[in-house]
Amino acid sequence: MALDMVGQITGMDLFLVERQGRRAVEETARSYQESIDQWKAHSNDLKQKLQAERDLRKSEQCHSAGLSAQYNLMKKLIADNNGPAYLTKSRMVQVETGTQLSLSQLAYCEAYNVKAKELNVQQFQLRPL
Repeated sequence: MALDMVGQITGMDLFLVERQGRRAVEETARSYQESIDQWKAHSNDLKQKLQAERDLRKSEQCHSAGLSAQYNLMKKLIADNNGPAYLTKSRMVQVETGTQLSLSQLAYCEAYNVKAKELNVQQFQLRPL
């Protein structure tokens, strides 16, 4: 009888230890999964920030190309003694705003679009008047 009781107690203890061990493993797995999910979210956030920074750099390069084209146009017109001509209206309209572009603005948009096409960035939509 005593041996039988010892076997029952030992069996019960083993059952409890096994159950506690299973719980500990499940809690650890859940904790690890939460950590993994947090790192994935953080990683995705960093990827989005990096992509936004790359897009900003690309648009800055396009803007720089446009400003350079404007400067070169004005320099050429001034050299030809026709300085204010850069304000003359062109025969092109920017589609988004519907405004007629000056020669200076047109030079900017065209240079911007060339660089934007090269960098796979959204371009200005232009159409004839």
